[in-house]
Amino acid sequence: MKKYFIFALAALAAAFVLPSCSKSESPVPARGSKVNFVASVNDYSFTRATETSLETGDNIRIIAGAPINASATATVTDTGLELSSPIYWNKDQTEKTGFVAIYPDEDQTSPVVDDYDLYYGGSHDYEYHNLYMSATKQDVTPGTTVDLTFRHPFSKIVVNVTNNLEDEEVTGVSVNGVKMNGKLDLSAATVDLSNASDKDVPATRTGEGSYALIVMPQTATPSIVVTTDKASYKFVLSSAFQFKAGAAATAALTLNPTTTPITTGEAVVFSFAVTGWENGGTLDYAVYEPKWIVFGSYDGEAWGEVVAMTQTTAGTEPYEGVWEADINYAKGFLFKLSYDNWAKEAGMDKDWKYFGVGQDNLGLLGNSSENADIVLGTGYDEETDTVTYPEAGSYHLSFTYDGYILKVTKNE
Repeated sequence: MKKYFIFALAALAAAFVLPSCSKSESPVPARGSKVNFVASVNDYSFTRATETSLETGDNIRIIAGAPINASATATVTDTGLELSSPIYWNKDQTEKTGFVAIYPDEDQTSPVVDDYDLYYGGSHDYEYHNLYMSATKQDVTPGTTVDLTFRHPFSKIVVNVTNNLEDEEVTGVSVNGVKMNGKLDLSAATVDLSNASDKDVPATRTGEGSYALIVMPQTATPSIVVTTDKASYKFVLSSAFQFKAGAAATAALTLNPTTTPITTGEAVVFSFAVTGWENGGTLDYAVYEPKWIVFGSYDGEAWGEVVAMTQTTAGTEPYEGVWEADINYAKGFLFKLSYDNWAKEAGMDKDWKYFGVGQDNLGLLGNSSENADIVLGTGYDEETDTVTYPEAGSYHLSFTYDGYILKVTKNE
């Protein structure tokens, strides 16, 4: 993806202030586990074209708000998203954090731009802003995956011209009376147009008879002027139109022999049709696929590699539903279930219920989210604090998030 100059950045939003440090200031909080991200592109109900998608080598900017206050570049790879430098939760962090991601990456450190101008210096970079997307996720609980859905923060105007004039050739299209600049707050997904003024902007030719322009979301009554090598023709709206973020407004205009030029006739009334943004669609790759996992040890020796559980029934959230896995058990083995790179929060604020080997209720220990270790035992003597272990072999684990129920049965 070609790099473009991003317009002047404003002061940081209060929730995203990145502090400077000196020897006399408080040290940076100790870091905890890495923040993991999963990303997708909002589906605009159009087939995504290769040249307008997120591709290998493209960069995304990720900004973490308070109390993390960090930013990093994430590069799209064949297998996911690789951060230039990891972003970490603060150690023992309980305060929730907001995140913003921006594509393409322009080294922004704030999600707020006081005056984002789509017509900067009298030039409109349609190709760049047609690709520009952002994602925001507020109030993320520490230790959970940050689920980012990229959307277009701007609106698009498409003008399709049918020219039935035999001796005139269309040379350009201008959209007049639209606001192109404003205060852009990607964290709040808002645009403030209070200091913006209407502009007359040439649209970009995107194909035979097709022109397009990226504008700020707004309610306006723009006119469209189609210019040929001999005259100009004006088309007007009968009422104001709402240009929404992430949507395209398409105008189908026709030049007929009866259409009179601006200099001698009245403007032609037209209307917009709302359409999707054709650059939407689901990403081809999984940036990060969090899973419930099983891991354990006995007498200080690792049981083996982490076993990823398979989600057999989906839930509303990625970590919900039913998850299953097979493990090879050795006598006395202790194991734990964890989600999202050992972050055990995942909504687990209730006590767990464990059901052990066989038909009977033999689960024990680890009955709260603070102690997620599970002893695979067939009996527990409270007086002696001892466990009777089952025989070694292959066991099947079935974890149901709703109710936090774990069933462990021996494979025959």
